[in-house]
Amino acid sequence: MVRRRNKYAQQPRPLSTHWAEGRSTSEWIVRANAGNDKSYTCPGCRRLIEPGEAHLVVWPRQPQWGEPAGVRSRKHWHEGCWRTP
Repeated sequence: MVRRRNKYAQQPRPLSTHWAEGRSTSEWIVRANAGNDKSYTCPGCRRLIEPGEAHLVVWPRQPQWGEPAGVRSRKHWHEGCWRTP
């Protein structure tokens, strides 16, 4: 029988509302969003994120040249889709 990882041994998530994560070759700013009145399409699974559904808003730490602070680069992900490699 395979032992499960102890959830208390994991690194704690920062207390701020957003944090940085490395994924593949770039670093991303990740922000938890409790949901609002708009719907979004998750780029991970291409399913709809319903209005009011909690999800993550993710954008590159270094936006592409010419983009104001990565505003156009922001993507809305289901948390499970973002965590899946």
